[in-house]
Amino acid sequence: MPARAYRDEDAALLHRAFEDEYRRLYHRVIPGVEVEVLSWVMLLSAPVPTGHETVAPALEPYRPEPQRSRPVFDPETGEFVEVAIHERSTLRPGAIITGPAVIVEDETSTVVSRLFDARIDAFGYIELTCHTNQPKS
Repeated sequence: MPARAYRDEDAALLHRAFEDEYRRLYHRVIPGVEVEVLSWVMLLSAPVPTGHETVAPALEPYRPEPQRSRPVFDPETGEFVEVAIHERSTLRPGAIITGPAVIVEDETSTVVSRLFDARIDAFGYIELTCHTNQPKS
């Protein structure tokens, strides 16, 4: 989609763009079904700041205990696997969570596959690090 401000009158344009991409991926569209956005991917960029920058404080890494666990379908193996469930509100900066796990919040969940670790950085963001060169057993 072009980077520009969108208005209500752009709804038909957005719907047509969605159907065009859906048709490209799946070779069909499903008539009469409303479009539902399940996730967004966003790429942001900005100029590199010059001058004095705020440096995040050093973190003491820790591995939090999960609040619970539950079976989750693993598409790689085709089976259900028991995964750790972490409440996002209880994780403080420095938390390291080894996948497979799910970090749950009121409005969303972050799935951490077995190939990733999640880390809560100094700003409270979830960072995922892939270990594709070192598969976990």
